[in-house]
Amino acid sequence: PAGQQDLLKACEMLKAPGLEHDLELCLGALANHHKRIGDLDEAMVLYQQLLAKARTRAARFDESIYAYGIAEVLFHRADWPKALLAFQDVAAMASTLGDPAGQAYAELGVGATLGRQGQPAKALPHVERALRLLDASADPGHALRGRITRAKLLTQLGRAQESAADL
Repeated sequence: PAGQQDLLKACEMLKAPGLEHDLELCLGALANHHKRIGDLDEAMVLYQQLLAKARTRAARFDESIYAYGIAEVLFHRADWPKALLAFQDVAAMASTLGDPAGQAYAELGVGATLGRQGQPAKALPHVERALRLLDASADPGHALRGRITRAKLLTQLGRAQESAADL
């Protein structure tokens, strides 16, 4: 709660002329915070507002970041069809932008979503693509999530020994 209050205060202070970019960064951090604590409705509202602003500015990279946040909210809501489409859209955006990290995150989202839909054979190539694209040293936590997702998919496919050996 104190961290959220600090973020809210910081964002309020940035509502001055010339600080629009800093305000947007602050609101993005606030949206991420809401997502992490499970306040998915508030996170979605903020991400949608930020996405609209990024589109108005034709800021494609920012747009991909906020679209990814929306995809994650849909995933956490277990809205698998919408989450899958959202992650696929982000993967396409990241590919167009030449953003391998963004593409890795989105591909992992596609794979995890397909896995939740009971389609491990379709999911596995996406997760493996994500792991190839991801710089594990830059984001070890995300790399670990990718390895765990891959292990779960291998287990779903009846390849538990391979899963265990990989982990």
